[in-house]
Amino acid sequence: MTTDEKYMEELTKTVGRFATPTIVIGDEVLLGFAMNIERVKSLLL
Repeated sequence: MTTDEKYMEELTKTVGRFATPTIVIGDEVLLGFAMNIERVKSLLL
């Protein structure tokens, strides 16, 4: 957990809650890594 309130505030504004890992690619917000790995790959390729 981070103690940097700036980043916690940004994450809460983006997602509506504090959740990690949160991956933002363009306008898409993905919560969690393992269940979104294929989507992450498709957005990055």
